Amino acid sequence: MFSSIEHIVFSDPVHELLKIDKRLACIIHTEEFQRLRNIRQLGLAHFLYPSANHTRFEHSLGVCFLVDQLLHHLKTEQPGLNISDSDRYSVCIAALLHDVGHGPFSHLYEQAVNQWDPGMNCHHELQSIALVEKIFSKECVRNEFGDTIGEKDLTFIKELIYPIKNASLLASSWPYEGRTVEKSFLYDILANSQTGIDLDKVDYIQRDCLYLGINTGIQWHRCLQSLRVVLDADTQLLRIAFRDKVWMNLSDIVQTRRNLHIKAYQHKCIKIMDELFSKALVEANDSFAFCGTNGSKYSLLEAWRDPSALIQLDDSIFQKIQFSQSAHLEKARDFIKQIITRKLPGFCGQARLDDKKISIADFELHLQSSTKQAFITSYIHLNYGVTNDHPLKNIIFYSKNDPDVGFRGDEYKTNIDIQQNAKVVIMLLFCEDRNHKEEFVSLLKLFCQKHPGVQYLGESDVFSNVSIS
Repeated sequence: MFSSIEHIVFSDPVHELLKIDKRLACIIHTEEFQRLRNIRQLGLAHFLYPSANHTRFEHSLGVCFLVDQLLHHLKTEQPGLNISDSDRYSVCIAALLHDVGHGPFSHLYEQAVNQWDPGMNCHHELQSIALVEKIFSKECVRNEFGDTIGEKDLTFIKELIYPIKNASLLASSWPYEGRTVEKSFLYDILANSQTGIDLDKVDYIQRDCLYLGINTGIQWHRCLQSLRVVLDADTQLLRIAFRDKVWMNLSDIVQTRRNLHIKAYQHKCIKIMDELFSKALVEANDSFAFCGTNGSKYSLLEAWRDPSALIQLDDSIFQKIQFSQSAHLEKARDFIKQIITRKLPGFCGQARLDDKKISIADFELHLQSSTKQAFITSYIHLNYGVTNDHPLKNIIFYSKNDPDVGFRGDEYKTNIDIQQNAKVVIMLLFCEDRNHKEEFVSLLKLFCQKHPGVQYLGESDVFSNVSIS
């Protein structure tokens, strides 16, 4: 975004024109990054929302564009922050590569890996970090950036992609090595674990709404123009802050994200299709082999361990299973056929888990002891994107009259009820044979009657009577 730098330009339906620094082309044109063209952003959502065919490729470009735009704004408005070329390129590279470790259908692959082997602890961020190393082992990339990106900068890039989760960041105990505490505000930009408001979300919320056909009134440009870095008195860290007048604009972002979870991400039809395709991947696991580093062989779900094996995987695995003639893949093909033909297991209802002592495993044991019929359970987690607090409580604001003094959202809006971010967990129940639906409805109601901490919600819209409070 800095005017003296040449750019490559991409046409984009969300941000109109994406101007990307030309030096980043050496990363964009790697096979590792180009693979993202074949990884859908929203998994199987296109089976419910036909236009939801956008990919991780354009999302990553969009986040990179927003990052550069924000850094340009800060460098212009607050030159005393001393944002260097290394800072700028590091955050832009992290933005480009933050999702490069995703497997087929994005989070759905992680779900399948962890169902197949819960000990795997599969997170795409870990492979994104491994692929950063792989990309920067290429001579063309190293030559392009030279001394601008050194070993400390690579550490910084990895920390931005996979920040410390649920950390209470303090200047007195700064946990990061890539940048000193004087540059703490740079960690707020891409993946903000303190507030949940960051440029990754700003792009995907707008992009997902567009391709899902969901209206959004987000005005990020207004938020950007008010943005500056101030000192957080509580933590003694320099933090990204917003003018108090954009409170409602930020609230729109938070609420829109929640609505996306309700209408799309965790829609019951998508949840059951995810379960079926996860089962297909598990069934197909041993029928595929991928060559990794030093010639090592990996099965379909083991491939995530090795970046050289992982980059051979994309959404085409769906068709490879679907049209395979192998007898070993018959069961996997059946799961995919259920998705294609929309002959999904019958939805029997849902229940909200308010008692933390009761788990989905308890419910499954109840069903297994009561019936021999096959069933599938899934669950929905609904929150506002951070751990225990509403995101707006922890956002730093400043006023027009005192732009260098920051205060938290809960201090600013003490007269407005900011709902707590209690996590809502909802169980979904499906029966594989629709002829036994009534039996499972009765079993779900019986379980709810026996456990006062479980609220029966019926078969209607799962969120019609659910609030976060």
